[in-house]
Amino acid sequence: MDPAIQGWKKGWHRFGRVLLPLQNDFPEVIALMRYLVGMVSTNHSGARASVPRKSIQAKNRAKVSKKGNGTSVLLIPLFSDPYCLGSCLKIAKQLHKEQSEISILMIAPRGGVSNFPPYLEVIKNSDLRKKGLFQIPKAMWSGRALYAAAVKALEDDDLLSREMVRVYGNWKKQLLQWCFFYHYDERIGRKFLQEREVKSVVTINDVVKPAAPLITAGNQLGLNTVVLQHGTPGPQSAPFLAREAWVWGETSKKALEIFGADSSRLRVMGGLESEGVKLVRLPPEEGGRKEVKTLLFLGQWRATRGWGEPFFQEVFDLLGQALKAEVGCWKLCVRLHPTDPVEAGVDILARLKSYGVATLLEEKGVSMEEAIHTADALLSVNSSGLMNGISAGIPTAQILPKNIEQVVGPALLADGNLLRNGEDLRVWLKVVGDHEKAPRTSQEQVLANRGRVAHLMAALLGQHK
Repeated sequence: MDPAIQGWKKGWHRFGRVLLPLQNDFPEVIALMRYLVGMVSTNHSGARASVPRKSIQAKNRAKVSKKGNGTSVLLIPLFSDPYCLGSCLKIAKQLHKEQSEISILMIAPRGGVSNFPPYLEVIKNSDLRKKGLFQIPKAMWSGRALYAAAVKALEDDDLLSREMVRVYGNWKKQLLQWCFFYHYDERIGRKFLQEREVKSVVTINDVVKPAAPLITAGNQLGLNTVVLQHGTPGPQSAPFLAREAWVWGETSKKALEIFGADSSRLRVMGGLESEGVKLVRLPPEEGGRKEVKTLLFLGQWRATRGWGEPFFQEVFDLLGQALKAEVGCWKLCVRLHPTDPVEAGVDILARLKSYGVATLLEEKGVSMEEAIHTADALLSVNSSGLMNGISAGIPTAQILPKNIEQVVGPALLADGNLLRNGEDLRVWLKVVGDHEKAPRTSQEQVLANRGRVAHLMAALLGQHK
């Protein structure tokens, strides 16, 4: 891979320079760009582990041809993870509680979930496609216009066309297939949204399939389309397809504005994933205060392959040096991203061993909440799990040296909870370890509307009738 386009930041900038001028005529080019950057610049397409799929319960299956009986809201969680399906289920539950006259539909997530609440109608994306075979000729015609414009733009950039040959071989054929299927899905999605009288479409990520074509269809029909913030803002967070992005707090809004998002389309709502996280402390050790505290380090920033560059390893050097200075006071628990390879953990352990730091890799399958409940403090570069630490009320900090910030994006935390170097980290550890009085970041600036997020979202969705 050419270093000039490696990683989300470089890839998003280079592809954006070539493709975003087409946005006025082809809004869906944002989704095409997301696909190409993911494949060419980060090799991220295969990062998610394959999960066996289970059938959806018949009682929750919606007939695609069923006509609407009033206002409907469509939720698109994409995956069965807590931040995807879990967030959508919280919205659905609140909608059912407060707006019972609204029909709640959901595109089935990937990941093998079969038990949904009875008030939720679940539609498989494959069923939508089966109903839309008659749309093939129109999709071929409408897709070729985007294809022709994108090919011309990409051919004029020698670097991108060369790298796409490396990844795809016949990249024009791959591009043609993408454009056809996108417009096919958009056309059958538009018919479905009309039949079911959908007024709002809500998703976790609006620039990947199957959400992107349905968001595009919703925009064309003048519907209320929303993308929920599902991670810390990065280079690929803007522009977005939905009419609005609902973000965690003012710090997230500011970060998205720095990445070029239209401020008028950003609405501060709060975070659903960390909503309701409670701190449940284990019984104190005999003798009272713990002599050795546990620092939980979240490695989720490694999940995006393009960001897992060698210079990120300096974070573990800073950790090793700081914890060595506090020997006997802390032990370190590292939580990797679920998609991180085994080698990542091996490398981290080897690096920290040279500092004599007691380090444990968290076992697979331990939930974020369980991990936080056994920790005394939480640290990460830019994992969304920072929000869980804040919600749980444990000392939480973001370690973000300036050179890394230039790659992953602006800090979400501030004051004494934003650590720029080893000295900041040592001071923070000492304050937390000695006095348990680490500075608290203003929760409202980072996570707005704590305890009311689902209610506020349901109320806004209910207004679009």
